[in-house]
Amino acid sequence: MSDVQKIFKYFTRKELGSANMSFDELFYDAIEKSLLITGGNKDKFFDANINRHWNYLIKHQEDDFVQNGILPVVDVNNDKTRNICCFLAKNFALTKNRKYYYLKSRPSILNQIDLMSSREFEGLSVYVTRLLGAQNTLLTPSGNEGGIDFIATIGFNSASHFLFGTNGPVRIIGQCKKYSSDVQVDKVKEFSATLNDVFHRSSKVSAILPSWFINAKGPIIGWIIAHNGFQDGARQRARNFGTLLSDSRVLGDVIAASKKYYPSLPCERRFEPLLDDVREVIKEFD
Repeated sequence: MSDVQKIFKYFTRKELGSANMSFDELFYDAIEKSLLITGGNKDKFFDANINRHWNYLIKHQEDDFVQNGILPVVDVNNDKTRNICCFLAKNFALTKNRKYYYLKSRPSILNQIDLMSSREFEGLSVYVTRLLGAQNTLLTPSGNEGGIDFIATIGFNSASHFLFGTNGPVRIIGQCKKYSSDVQVDKVKEFSATLNDVFHRSSKVSAILPSWFINAKGPIIGWIIAHNGFQDGARQRARNFGTLLSDSRVLGDVIAASKKYYPSLPCERRFEPLLDDVREVIKEFD
């Protein structure tokens, strides 16, 4: 993971209030906490990189919104002085929209996801499919189960029959990568081979696929969930083969925004049940 990615990750996990803040001060703190740079080297890094990291933060959060619908982390009050505030806190104060209030819990939820093991991350993926309305779910056993970590079926909404008839639901074949770095293109290529095995029900995967998946008539879609995202080549490969890609920020937004996920808890406490809930999912299948 690059320096700019680590600093951006710091901002996505930082509890930011609605008051005006200095990006420069937060960036100075992030250098030490995210990059472990201290002393004089910290000052040198600050002077040499402040503009690059500012531009990355603004552009990357805009790209996230365009590509994945993830709402921004910060709202820019003054571009020249780099004065910012929390986008969600500001917009909740202005609109009282409950979605903004729920999403204020995403930094703490992301911090909780950071602490999960690889197995818990797989269980989290099943948990998220249920929040998205999955009717059936399966978490495969630990180990190399034909390159498949979870399976789900998710129904169309009421208007979708015009495109898909009544043959739904969508059938999801999922793989999880709790890596400390970006997923590379070779992992997406391997997953493409796994999907081909599913399409042809090869011996590698036939014993894994449950009857509710086999008997459903909807399209099969591959979904890779990587904790820290994907390299550009991996994204291009997935796009060419129609594979969905998500990272933990997407999962964090799904959980935080969901009205199914403890809507009555104060936003600062909504992260608390997550790990126990995920472990309960794992117990269902282990």
